[in-house]
Amino acid sequence: MKLFLCSQASQSLDKILEYLPKPADMSRVAWIPDAADVHGYQTNLDEDYHRYKEYGFDIEILRLKNSTGVGIRRTLERCDLIHVGGGNAYYLLQEIRRSGFDQLLGQALSDGKPYVGSSAGSAVTGPSIDPLAPMDQPDAAPMLESTAGLGLVDFVTIPHVGNEAFEPTSSKIVSGVYGSTFKLVGLQDSQVAYVNDGALKVL
Repeated sequence: MKLFLCSQASQSLDKILEYLPKPADMSRVAWIPDAADVHGYQTNLDEDYHRYKEYGFDIEILRLKNSTGVGIRRTLERCDLIHVGGGNAYYLLQEIRRSGFDQLLGQALSDGKPYVGSSAGSAVTGPSIDPLAPMDQPDAAPMLESTAGLGLVDFVTIPHVGNEAFEPTSSKIVSGVYGSTFKLVGLQDSQVAYVNDGALKVL
């Protein structure tokens, strides 16, 4: 299982591609943009999207809020790479649970399809999204019943460390507010937490 967890894919995709087949062999991306539906996140999502296009990828948009289990499964089967975009982690996790994406993702990862998370898409892979509360908007997900993450990794990704737009909040989190409860991995916008069969390497 390969996961590439980053703060901003547009600033780190070159590092990620060093560990993947060339776009000719891995050409289609399942693009999940739901987290950006909450106001204020569309610009970063657009930057990620255009960066993939610059590298020659085809993108198939998969909106979880409009999809059924059958549709999600078929999209994941057609695509070579799964990208879960940034935005509000609470809203994203709500739609992941509601749509059943969390159940179908496991099979896709077992089939060897890499997962790229950008910001919120990274944060939801850990044991909980609670450490994101000071830098996010929990009330954007009124139907979210649990803040437990997907449990794909044993740490919580804290994105945008050092980014002026998120400071001092992100540094405050990483410095220990939640550190006694969760293992935290803080990432600058150009960094990637690469997890290959459970082994973590920060690129």
